[in-house]
Amino acid sequence: MSKEKSNIEEMFKNLIMNKQFFFNQPDDKKYVTYSFIYVVLTALGSYLDVWFVTSFFSVFLLSFIVGYKGLKYTSLLAGVGILLSYVLSGYNSVFWHALHFLVAIVVYFALVNRYPKILLILYIAALIFFGVSLYSSLLIKAGLMSFDPKQIENFISSYVDNVVSLQPNVDKNLLYQSFDDIKIHFSTLLFIGFVFYSLILVQYTLMTLAREKVIIPIFPKFSLVAIRGMIVNVYIVLILISLFVTVSADYNIFTIENLMLENIISIIRWALVFNGLFTCYYFVEISRGKLSIFTQITLFVLMYLFNPIFELIGFVDASFKVRERYAAMKGES
Repeated sequence: MSKEKSNIEEMFKNLIMNKQFFFNQPDDKKYVTYSFIYVVLTALGSYLDVWFVTSFFSVFLLSFIVGYKGLKYTSLLAGVGILLSYVLSGYNSVFWHALHFLVAIVVYFALVNRYPKILLILYIAALIFFGVSLYSSLLIKAGLMSFDPKQIENFISSYVDNVVSLQPNVDKNLLYQSFDDIKIHFSTLLFIGFVFYSLILVQYTLMTLAREKVIIPIFPKFSLVAIRGMIVNVYIVLILISLFVTVSADYNIFTIENLMLENIISIIRWALVFNGLFTCYYFVEISRGKLSIFTQITLFVLMYLFNPIFELIGFVDASFKVRERYAAMKGES
């Protein structure tokens, strides 16, 4: 019985460590059916202007197809779908379907490389965020989308003056500060929204892929999730760029470039904060055993209240691989 158990464990380990996508390779009818469904779904979504919805469901189809037929065939299939989007709808549909094709590729590579679920969600959220930001910037540069900071400032000034005239007790400076905070951190709030969207998208996609006998890896606990040191290097470079830009004579935080820079820094900062939280989870877990729900919630609340401290912890852990070094040292002792 122990030998049989050992064989099962060895087989399971091999499945986790190799790059296999399916437990059992499906027959050809499956990928042909899903290819047809993808083309029809994309065409209907573009024609009816519900491409936001249909592209959501296309991620599962494309992830399955790229796992079965490879990237070349899937790229050609996605190209057909994108072409139909352009003919039947327009640029927005083309962009959104192309973006979700890239999301499907990320899902595929995340699964074959056995990435943690939380990293997959964050990678997809970051991809969508930067894709939308770049697309919006291109539309603004091309004159297809209007964005005039002066008009926004005039609108805010007019709104604040009307509020103050109706309610003299309202602090005018405080109102202006509130609008400034919204303008500065709007992209961060948008990123949080994309994280929730990515969570739903990943949950649906993995659930449907699991039904097709795709290998869905056992994702590690939060205490084992860590961001890479490269993120720290990017963070430091962006901070230096931000300092250089801030001291320039013509600095204006409300330009698209400066807002994007500030919000990218803010997003990476919060990634470090959560990395600090996961580091605390790790050390509390190894000292006290399994974390209770109460302990996890308490640490989460402390992270929110004292996020600069957790940012520092996350920064140190990502820079020097503290958890990895500790685990190695503990294994040697």
